[in-house]
Amino acid sequence: MLLCVCLVLLVIFWRSRPAAREQGCFTDYMDPAYTTAIKGVFILLIILTHGEQYLALSDSLPDKIYSIIRLGLGQSVVTAFFFYSGYGMTVSLRRKGEAYLSAFPRMRILKTLLHFDIAVLLYLIAALAMQWPLTSGEIIWSFIGWESLGNSSWFIFDILVAYVMFYACFRLCRDLHKSAVLFTALSIVFVVLMVLFQESRYYNTFLSVSMGIWFCLYQEKIERGLHSRGKVLALFAVLAAAYVAGGVLLMPFYDTYEYLYIPLPLIFMTALLLLTMVWRFDNPVLRYFGEHLFSVFILMRLPMELLEFAGVTNVYVFMALSLLCTVALAHVFDLFLQKLDQVLFRPR
Repeated sequence: MLLCVCLVLLVIFWRSRPAAREQGCFTDYMDPAYTTAIKGVFILLIILTHGEQYLALSDSLPDKIYSIIRLGLGQSVVTAFFFYSGYGMTVSLRRKGEAYLSAFPRMRILKTLLHFDIAVLLYLIAALAMQWPLTSGEIIWSFIGWESLGNSSWFIFDILVAYVMFYACFRLCRDLHKSAVLFTALSIVFVVLMVLFQESRYYNTFLSVSMGIWFCLYQEKIERGLHSRGKVLALFAVLAAAYVAGGVLLMPFYDTYEYLYIPLPLIFMTALLLLTMVWRFDNPVLRYFGEHLFSVFILMRLPMELLEFAGVTNVYVFMALSLLCTVALAHVFDLFLQKLDQVLFRPR
């Protein structure tokens, strides 16, 4: 498995480069093109972590090293998706104003739910073909992400909740800062409810959406405070060390007190944000996966489930076929959604 990790790392670092010394820090690190590439970085890492769940790794040193890396990253690999979502929604609202908010229920909430439900139908067909014992409740609740048919339904459930909360908060309050306070308060309430009623994946990265909103509101002040490359690198080193130390210290308690993990993804995202200020990860492969984030993330488990059902156990065969099938499936899925959206979601 470590060989797969090395290949992914080669892709991630292909064409990557630091900011020129005379430049200090990149000023366009939040440009959609570059944040799309960062999303591509993490979707590749998620393909690895999801694939590993269907395989029996050996006790070899390379596989042990990979297990440590996977354990260290944990749910933090999805933090950037939530952060950039919160940031992007706030930027769009600032630029487009009322027009953006008026179209939000249809173009964001309903559109995302429909796309997800089409993917759930594919998983339902596969589950029935594999003769999974499903209850009617599991099937019904899977269409909003509360239950799963093998897919990463929790992610879409959280995204939909974030969209609904964003629309409600920024519709109720015209003042962006008051709306952000309200959104953050509701996010904390949501996290508490999920701690009580759901698995940890439903809540341990959700506050990153609020973090993205607040960063958008205070971006200029934050950047003025981090005016030097040395300060950015020093703070990055401190946060990276804090993330590793926090993970090691909390590991013995994680299974019993999973909510203790909540601060770590926020630390991870802050460190990542600082890193992108001084180091650029960008190439066509990363952009491709970032642009197809939704379809790849939601559909990647489908070929994995089928390959496991077919009895494929070789690590390299399994991972290669999973990647190829996911890319092909996601490509066709996105083409279909484009045609569907032209009919159902034409701009008014």
